[in-house]
Amino acid sequence: MINLIGQPMFEDSFTSAEMAVKLDAIGSVLREHRLVSVWDNFDFALGNLTSEDCEILKTFLGRLDGGKSKVIMTSHISQEWLGGSNFSEIEIGGLEGNGRWAFCERLLQDLGIPYNRNDAGLIELIDGLGGHPLAMRAVLPRLRDRSPAQLAEVLRKNMAELKLPDGELSSKLTASLRFVEDSLSPELKSLLTPISLFEGYVDAFFLEHMANHFDPAPSRADIDLLTGALVDAGLLKDLGEGVYQVHGALTGYLRTAVARKSREDWAGAFVDTMARLGSALASGPMLDDRLSFGQLVPTYYQALAEAERLNLNVHFSALIQVLATFAQGMGDLTSESRLYQRLADFKLSNGDELGAAEAYHQLGTSAAKRRDFVTAETWYRKTLAIGERLNDLHMAAVTCHSLGMIAQDRRDLSAAENWFRKSLDWSERLGDQQGVASSSHHLGMVAREAGDSARANTWYRKSLEISERLGLEAFASATYHQLGVAAFDGRDLVAAENWYYKSLELCERLEDEYSAALTYHEMGRLAEERGNLGAAEVWYGKSLQIKERSNDEYGAASTYNQLANIYFMLGDYVEAGEWSLQAAENYLKFGDSITADKVLMNFLTYWRQATVEDKEVLSSRWEAFGLGPFPEANL
Repeated sequence: MINLIGQPMFEDSFTSAEMAVKLDAIGSVLREHRLVSVWDNFDFALGNLTSEDCEILKTFLGRLDGGKSKVIMTSHISQEWLGGSNFSEIEIGGLEGNGRWAFCERLLQDLGIPYNRNDAGLIELIDGLGGHPLAMRAVLPRLRDRSPAQLAEVLRKNMAELKLPDGELSSKLTASLRFVEDSLSPELKSLLTPISLFEGYVDAFFLEHMANHFDPAPSRADIDLLTGALVDAGLLKDLGEGVYQVHGALTGYLRTAVARKSREDWAGAFVDTMARLGSALASGPMLDDRLSFGQLVPTYYQALAEAERLNLNVHFSALIQVLATFAQGMGDLTSESRLYQRLADFKLSNGDELGAAEAYHQLGTSAAKRRDFVTAETWYRKTLAIGERLNDLHMAAVTCHSLGMIAQDRRDLSAAENWFRKSLDWSERLGDQQGVASSSHHLGMVAREAGDSARANTWYRKSLEISERLGLEAFASATYHQLGVAAFDGRDLVAAENWYYKSLELCERLEDEYSAALTYHEMGRLAEERGNLGAAEVWYGKSLQIKERSNDEYGAASTYNQLANIYFMLGDYVEAGEWSLQAAENYLKFGDSITADKVLMNFLTYWRQATVEDKEVLSSRWEAFGLGPFPEANL
């Protein structure tokens, strides 16, 4: 919810920020600008929220108190967790008077059912439905074969059998939905239970897979008949291609009124289907042609809860991996870390120390993406300790490689080389040629950063020989890129360009956008070095588009800085300054004050050469970025 509100305001960078930063950012905007957010049927969502989630939402609502924005939350029950006094509870009834009868008459006319508004039975029935539009849609079609008085009697009977309190609109709706259930054949009625397991959306494709767990399996034709009947009753909305949006009232009814035994029969099939199909979806694009993966996330959390309840440990692990992969793809590092921490705790509680170590490694990777290298190293060292104790050399090799990358990012080249050599040694002992290629590649990068180009090229060539021999195109692409960088360092621009194009050819064939973005950036530097500023700007733009879409804020900072240099050379000091400030902001966000200071020194250079009018603009932009008073007196 927080990401859905904040991302349109702050673009892709929002999702990767810490939760406290997100709440402060959107709170300050929404207090000053009016936004009305509707949280519909919140009582059904509440079951998937942890106490921590509720506290986050409560804090968010507190940030809005007294501001221009409002949240409208609809619920069938009181939301006592909100506490405090910064909300008003309004009970909403059904349609009244002429409005109630106008809706009734329009519905009956559309159905082609004759009626007499003065019929005492019809008056009793309409009053019994409480003016709820959905209740009327569920019950009034039954007037084709029953009298109003008979339906009113059945409505009272439903209220009694379901032990519903008299007088409450929600009770009248629940009793009305029994009419829809009773109108179905036994075969279709049995398919209501699997629908109750979904949250918000249901896909007939998933239902069909669940049905295949039974012998005989309910047919796809029956599934389509059921969904058609529920669409007619207003309980499902047809989104096309077998995908439906589920009315919260249907979910609530099915979870309270459907027999528990029936739910138990379907729960295992539900968990297995979500785990299997989820793993397939998570390994491919995050959106398929049928339904947004994001729309399925609440259902995956429901499946996760069922897997835990049923002690389906393999499925539980698979579902956490699915959800964590989605969070990772969305740049939601907070959720990703929380899920992997939950997985690690689960593995340990079940005596699976190796599984816990794998989760620790993922936690380290998540921290590294946030450039929280201290936390990342802590998790990686925990992983390494377990890998070494259990003599899992592959885990040890991979973790040493990850520790090498952390040291490399910290610019601790000596530590990086030691870790990569350890990884290389274990990979060679295991006969893991892919591991050898990867570690050799990174040893080449360390040697280049240390200024030893000859040794760097030796390592790169070793990595490339393995990659080309084994057909490891992703590894080969990365090494072509690094050979291009090495050629650029040696001022051999033609060779650099050839290597970059070889890298891009593979990136584009592998649809590896992230690696392509790195090479686009280097092509921009190459064009800039040749004095072709127009081409440089185009290459940087291609790189930046991917980095921003991928939430790579740190990588984007380097491209912002290069664009600043382009505009400086073009004499547009205001535009150059704007790009510099964006770069510095991103570097500071990740704690890289050294690089941020260098970028800000460039900004001061732009200011010195600007016109008096542009100096005023640059000074104001400096202060708008929260950098304090502009240091004009020191220039």
